[in-house]
Amino acid sequence: MKLFVTRHDKWVIGLLGGGLLFRSAIAFWLPPGFDEGYYYLYTHHPDWSYFDHPLMVAFTTGFGPWLTGVVSPFTIRLGTLLLHTGALLLLYLTSVRLFSNRAGLITLAIATLIPIFLVGFGVLTLPDSPLIFFWTATLYIAAWEFFPKEAEREYEAVRIGEYGDAEMGERGDAEKQDRAIKPWGFAHKPSSQQSQLLSTPTPSPPLPLSPHPLSHPPLSLPTTPPTASPSWDCCLDLPA
Repeated sequence: MKLFVTRHDKWVIGLLGGGLLFRSAIAFWLPPGFDEGYYYLYTHHPDWSYFDHPLMVAFTTGFGPWLTGVVSPFTIRLGTLLLHTGALLLLYLTSVRLFSNRAGLITLAIATLIPIFLVGFGVLTLPDSPLIFFWTATLYIAAWEFFPKEAEREYEAVRIGEYGDAEMGERGDAEKQDRAIKPWGFAHKPSSQQSQLLSTPTPSPPLPLSPHPLSHPPLSLPTTPPTASPSWDCCLDLPA
């Protein structure tokens, strides 16, 4: 499988890499806030959890100082920068699997440019950064679990034209109409047995016949003409 060779892949790398560089510049020049200082102290006194801050915020805050040995606004935010980039990548892959490459690129561009995602989840060291990452990872795993690979192959086969007009002309328009489109957009092609059942007409049961078809006398039609309606001219006093 070839990776990062098409123009689409270059756009994905540009959004991920450019967003990471831009957020790194903000993380380098922006002074730390009170919450970030509190989370840094959390790294020196680790515990399973404080009042409203889980353990992952201590790991993300202490990752940069542990890796570089330097304590600075950039290093305490290094874990957040990497987690947000991973969350964007997982969100892109989820959108590609559920929809298309174009939808994944649009999703990645929107998530990269949203200000609250850019600064709140992508720069500042907060409990939301690991939360967003693992939430997106769960979404990606759910997309693989509830959308089987076979359905994806069938969808790709229909999308790239494996069942093109020429082949569909040979199979007939009936089979083309028999394909069911699932609610999430995957095209489902019936199996050979299902196609045979759909193409074979089901004979209707015979109508019940009377045991004595000639026992009933034939219907007789009236031979006398219908009686004419009475005339009311005699009862009306019409002027001469």
